[in-house]
Amino acid sequence: MRRRILFSLVILLFGLNALAQTKNGIGTQVKNDYDLSYERIQLHLNPDRFYIEGAILFKFTVRDSAIAEFRLDMSDSLQIDSILYHGQMALYQGPQSNLLRINFLSPLAPLATDSLQIFYHGPPHHAPDQASFTIDTIDGHRVLFTLSEPYGAKDWMPCKQGLQDKIDSIDYYLTCADTLRTASNGLLKERTFHTNHTITEHWQTRYPTATYLMAVACAPYIEYKEYSIKNQDSLLIQNLVYPGFDTIAPAKTAQLIPVLQKFEELFGPYPFKKEKYGHAQFTWSGGMEHQTQSFVKNFGQGLLAHELAHQWFGDLVTCSSWQDIWLNESFATYCAVIADEMVWNPQRAVDWRFLTTDRLRKIKDGSVHCEDTTLVSRIFSSDYSYNKGAFVLYQLRYQMGDSAFFKALRSYLYDPATTYSFSRTSSLKKHLKQHCDLNIDHYFDIWQMQATLPDYQIYFWQDFDYTIHIKTWQQTHNDTIDYYPLPLSFKIRSDWNHEADSIIQIFPKSNGEIITVPYYMKVFLLEGDPRAQLLARFSVAEFNAANTAYRQTNFIIRNPAEDVLWIRGDASKASAYRIIDALGREVQKDVMNGASVESADANSKINLRNLSAGFYVMQLQQRNGSIWSQAFIKQ
Repeated sequence: MRRRILFSLVILLFGLNALAQTKNGIGTQVKNDYDLSYERIQLHLNPDRFYIEGAILFKFTVRDSAIAEFRLDMSDSLQIDSILYHGQMALYQGPQSNLLRINFLSPLAPLATDSLQIFYHGPPHHAPDQASFTIDTIDGHRVLFTLSEPYGAKDWMPCKQGLQDKIDSIDYYLTCADTLRTASNGLLKERTFHTNHTITEHWQTRYPTATYLMAVACAPYIEYKEYSIKNQDSLLIQNLVYPGFDTIAPAKTAQLIPVLQKFEELFGPYPFKKEKYGHAQFTWSGGMEHQTQSFVKNFGQGLLAHELAHQWFGDLVTCSSWQDIWLNESFATYCAVIADEMVWNPQRAVDWRFLTTDRLRKIKDGSVHCEDTTLVSRIFSSDYSYNKGAFVLYQLRYQMGDSAFFKALRSYLYDPATTYSFSRTSSLKKHLKQHCDLNIDHYFDIWQMQATLPDYQIYFWQDFDYTIHIKTWQQTHNDTIDYYPLPLSFKIRSDWNHEADSIIQIFPKSNGEIITVPYYMKVFLLEGDPRAQLLARFSVAEFNAANTAYRQTNFIIRNPAEDVLWIRGDASKASAYRIIDALGREVQKDVMNGASVESADANSKINLRNLSAGFYVMQLQQRNGSIWSQAFIKQ
């Protein structure tokens, strides 16, 4: 789902147990004690009335333990007309606190198959930032649509709303005025006109579908069809647009066909090839990846590519907790970048890197992993669930290489345990590990789980022959996470006019490592990550040590240091010291017999209590005029 207009501070409980949402992120009160195999959904839709009436037949199989009741999520604003079970009126309670309970006269045995039918009506629940059931007007035309992600399906139908169970097969029978058309999942099988100027359209899907990916829409749609044809294989692309857009949309959607074919090359066959892919227009801001039928407001390239990518990442394989929403949204976001890179506009893909790193390096910290699933605006954070996660994927591809990266994704998508089912990040990591020798767990600890971006604090200096020495330190802001090696790029500027600029790359393997790079002239400025390839903050500074009085030596006894820096005995005979931070600022200085230096045996110790944790350089002024310099870390 693309970013939508959200009230950023509204906590949506939707009648759910807030603790349960926070802990498991699935957003349902229904126990996973049965599997849904089939639903037949009959609905009357009228864009002039905020109201719904319908009937749903559920077929299901009991799981491993006997059940005495059948639970469904259902908004209190809806009313039950009747529930039929084996041709008889069933006993039920609710909906109350958004939960419907249907009682069986005797418990159903494990693995038993059964069915029941619910008749209901009423005004759907309306939440301020959830377009679960919307009626709107565009250019004088009344339109209706649903959008259930994440917690809105129960607002307009009784359902098993959570991320636990996909419905194997669904038939929709949607009745509306015969001047209108409907849109839904799967194939349009039949249109039946009635004498009362209504029409029933029968949509059918035989692919497993998560509840939040089910959708219906009703409007005076204009239909046009396209086909993706490659190697004598044809896929229907069915488009339903509002009046006036039929002259605009076809040229836009036609541009998506080569992207669809590229995605098939990268990720495997389109997952719902026996049915269709399509677009249905709605008025919600952005789009929604309803399975086989994305709802979109407009036809921008980025939006179309994003929703198409969801058919693999989100629909074929669906996150099993909203905490792992990045498995849907980060992938779709990055796939839109890949569409630019490989099909549409390579420079726009480069621009995305620069814009994304620039923004994320400046904003308040947050993790790709979504801890609080009660806040819808946090689940769908454009900064974290979309762009930061997408850059985590770009950065991983940058390290793995294209061949291993895309092989791992295909393996992940078509793992029998998750394909047409649900997945957690642990499954993705398993497949990544199988295709590369990187420390995947370590990588995800830093870039997916950690809220704070890593900091690179870098010092450089030159010898008289212009050889460059670069010393790096990576701070992960988490004491339990060790250094993670990454290739680092730098732009060398030798003058203001950029006439002698060049790019170098180094690969430090540990903190404090000094890497030497031959060069041929004086460095005016060293710029970190000039191609925006790493999602980290960079601080690069030069300390002026290129003179005959300079001596790089090891005189610090314990490094990293805590509140005290110990100086070796012979070095402690210096006349004065100063400490420089990663930005090249002098943050502490004193004479060696001053108040902040205490004698202890043959060594000296310098008080660091006023310094924050970070990377520093200690410079000692020796009595003979020479300067000794050494970098250290304050923990």
